[in-house]
This record gives sequence, structure tokens and C-alpha cells, in this order.
Amino acid sequence: MRAIGRWYLALVAALCSGTAAHTRGGEAIDPIWLAKARTEVKEVSEKYKALAERLDEESEYRMDKVPGSIGKMPFNAHSGRRRVVRLGDNLMCEKIVTWDNEPNKVEIRLQCDNSDYYFTLNKTREDGPYALIEYGPGKRKRPLSQPSLHDGAYYYLNNSLAAIDNHDKYALHKLRFDDAKGLLLVEYTDRAGNQIQTYLDPSHNWRLVELRSETPSGIGTERWSYGITIDGLEFPTECTSLATYKSADFAPNVTLTIRLIRLGITEKTPRDFRLSAFDLPEPIDVAPLPRPTRWYLWIAAATLSAAALSILFAWLKRRHTTKASLSSEAS
Repeated sequence: MRAIGRWYLALVAALCSGTAAHTRGGEAIDPIWLAKARTEVKEVSEKYKALAERLDEESEYRMDKVPGSIGKMPFNAHSGRRRVVRLGDNLMCEKIVTWDNEPNKVEIRLQCDNSDYYFTLNKTREDGPYALIEYGPGKRKRPLSQPSLHDGAYYYLNNSLAAIDNHDKYALHKLRFDDAKGLLLVEYTDRAGNQIQTYLDPSHNWRLVELRSETPSGIGTERWSYGITIDGLEFPTECTSLATYKSADFAPNVTLTIRLIRLGITEKTPRDFRLSAFDLPEPIDVAPLPRPTRWYLWIAAATLSAAALSILFAWLKRRHTTKASLSSEAS
């Protein structure tokens, strides 16, 4: 339920608490598919990790209570947009939220990390200025999460690979091809005893299509749709999620739909992840970045020089031609 957790942390905290005992009965691990998955899923995972270092994604989402569902934890239906940009160690996450119970109020928060410091900005309207509400040198104590649509899908693909590779954090229970779905089922448990089922599509870069996650507190299901390809790798364009809780002591059951607005290779530079990019002064305790080389000045100078030499050579040629002509007439 990682996608829901990234968008609503209180729900994940409730859902992921506690432990449970599980048996390894009913194992069904196909050795042929196991060997194939170990090799090919790893290739896809490594390609994604390299590409994710420079992606710029914007998405919109909607979170609602399931009709008739009850729960003691408060829940407010809401809509929002998110933009997540990464350039190596530079990371920017902007969130715009509108709550149904306060439709005229907008919450806008931007969190950003760069090689020297981190900061958080806030503003009350989209066309307004940002205000600094958090700053710190170095790295955050808790790394900034990346609640992007593609990160949610590949997170569970990477976890499935870890289970396939017998990582000590996971115990693999099933790995077999589901003929009815036309997908590969990978079932495993984590250290907390949570049961996870992922359905992968081997014919399309092993993309994650379905997920079922069960904890002592509830069950989460997610389904991804795809429709965009970057550098030969497929990325999701929509994810629909359902969180169902086993007790009314938690939040009501909720649905979450995330839709991609745009995704591509970022055009940002490291300077775009600093306070000065938002019309705010740079921290005095951080060394300024070196001034960028103004290549356009050098190019302009070279162009002017070339033009001047061209004119000079043309003048010299005309002069030589004139002299030759005069000499010929005199003789």
C-alpha cells in the first residue's frame, strides 16, 4: 500500500502496525520462471534506477471514502497535484492540496534537497510568493520521499526482485505464471509478516500490473495502467488503489486514483534546486555555487571575429584583384 502511504501517512501508520505469524505451506515456485525473473527483472530494475535519476513527473490524484465505510480516525476527501523532479542527488517535491470541506483553501508545499542543504517552502495561493518554513545544512535526518507514480510501481518491482533473490528482508512463497491473468505471480512476506502479492507482465518489461498487500490491520490493492515509454522503459499513467481496514478503530476504507499529467527527462540544472531559484536569498553559511561560464559570450565573440575576418579577407581579395587589373592595363 505504498502509494496510499505516500499520499496519506496516517493511514499507512495504522495499516502497517503489528506482526503476524505465517507458514510456508502451499509453496509453488517454478524454477524456470525463477531463473528467468532473476536475470530479466534485475536488468529492468537497474535500467529504471539509472533513468529515475533525471525524471520530472507531474500527476493529479483524488482520495475518497468508500461509501458506507466507517472509521474512528478522521478522514477528509481531497484532491491534489504533485510534481516530483530528480537530478542526481537533487530532489524537489511540490504538493498542492484542496480539501472538500474547505474548497476555497489551497495548501501548497515544496520540499527540496540539494548537495549543500535542504529546505521547505509554503504558500497560500498558486500565484503567490513562497515563504521559507524549514531549512537545514547537509542532508535531512529522514530522506525526502519521492511520491511519484513511477516510483510506486517500481518500488514493489524492486521488492519482488529482492524476494526472488532471497534477500533476508523477504521470504518468497510463490512464483508461478497465472494463465488466467497472463501474468507472473510473485508472493512473499516481509520481516513484519505482511503478505504481498505482485503480478508482473514479462511480455512488457516485467512491469507491475497488480498488487495485493495484507497486514494485521487491513488489505490494500493497487492496479497500474501504462501508456508512456522513455528510453525503451514503460511507465505508468494511472494507478487505482483501495485500502480496506479490518477494524472500525482505524480510518474508513478509502480509494485513491492517481493520473499522470506529464513525465519526461528533466531540463533543470542544480541551480534550480536552490533557494535563489524561488527568489529567496541563499544561506550565508553555505558557499555559493561557482558562477556559470557564459558560453554565449564566447560564442558571440567567436562569431563576430569570424565575420570580421571574412570581411577583411574579402577586402584584401578585392584590393588584390584591383591592383592586378591596373597593372594589366598599364602594360
